[in-house]
Amino acid sequence: MYLLYLDESGNHGDAEHFVLAGVAVFERNAYWLKKDLNEVVQHFLPETHADFVLHASQLRVSSNTPRTDLPDQLTGPQSRELLDASYRAIAAYPYLTLFATIVRKQGVGLEEDPYETAFTDIVSRFDLMLARRRDNQDVQRGLVIIAESNYRERLELLSDQILRDGTQWGEMRNFADIPLFAPAKRTRLLQAADLVANAVWGSYEKGLSRDFQRLVAKFDREGDRLHGLTHLGVQRSTCMCQACISWRVYRSPSTESTP
Repeated sequence: MYLLYLDESGNHGDAEHFVLAGVAVFERNAYWLKKDLNEVVQHFLPETHADFVLHASQLRVSSNTPRTDLPDQLTGPQSRELLDASYRAIAAYPYLTLFATIVRKQGVGLEEDPYETAFTDIVSRFDLMLARRRDNQDVQRGLVIIAESNYRERLELLSDQILRDGTQWGEMRNFADIPLFAPAKRTRLLQAADLVANAVWGSYEKGLSRDFQRLVAKFDREGDRLHGLTHLGVQRSTCMCQACISWRVYRSPSTESTP
């Protein structure tokens, strides 16, 4: 079974973009990614690592800003070093696949809430990855684990509808069960999803691409075709981001209805 851990970034009102991003791992590999991230945190916080939550927006705060949300022994420069080391651990882990859907909130052709738009898109792409594995004689089911948020009730209803009726791209055939919800503080894998979402949001919202570029090779792809990164609410025919360029290169009359 493959597990997809999801978290979001850009949910605040003044953000132009909303990002839903996730880390997909085979069930047996989840332990080892968790172990790698635990070791990163332990290096910086030997005494309190077990209780420390990796949260990208907190670790990015300027060293000149009061840091009441972080342990006293973690200075501003050290918090950035911890964040860098966490991104390196994610980028270096060989057995994970990343997904992200970027939604321009006031974008063209969008009628649903950005979170619902992104969620429908990203679970469709996860199902597509599982379908490709099935076609290659590797039959696996998928399970989505989502960080708790105010969207839980709406996502539960949307999930029921998607699993029952499918999406505009077809039925969802590869899921083991309905999505599960959990507090991000309970698992490093949801914290990894937070880091991925923040890196993608920073690149699309502010042009801060360093952390995003570290991760871009890990997004789901089939050969050169990028499946795991989507940019919605923009003119994809002219946007020069990597997601839209890949969409244009591989777009054809027979694939326009696919995610």
